[in-house]
Amino acid sequence: MFYDARDEVKFNDSLAAEVISDYRRSPSLFARCSARNLLYFWFAGKTWRATILDICIQLPFLLLTAAGIAIGGRRLDRSTLWICLLFVAYTMCVYALIHALARYSAPLVPILAVFAAIPLCRGIAAIRLRYQGRSARTARA
Repeated sequence: MFYDARDEVKFNDSLAAEVISDYRRSPSLFARCSARNLLYFWFAGKTWRATILDICIQLPFLLLTAAGIAIGGRRLDRSTLWICLLFVAYTMCVYALIHALARYSAPLVPILAVFAAIPLCRGIAAIRLRYQGRSARTARA
């Protein structure tokens, strides 16, 4: 416990200096920690059960989002797409350098859900067309 906020700031500064020193001595440590934190940003929970649930929920969501970006990226306004993607990348990088848990990705869900909806809507439209085609053939028969 800190009785003065200045003591806490000094302690945090000393920890930051130690981490920076470790990263300078071993740049691969920095790369490993950052890569691990990127995974943690999407999938790490406080318990193993939470982590497994995060993987089961986030992985399909991220795959749909990637598909939506690939499909919709050609049709969307490029500047809007880049602004969204840069915001997501910025948010991920902030936590990749510090500390990451899946709960920190929650503010990005509404933005990414727009992209995840693109392949879902396309799939629904394809099913509707197929169903309407069958209905038309059945009605003629």
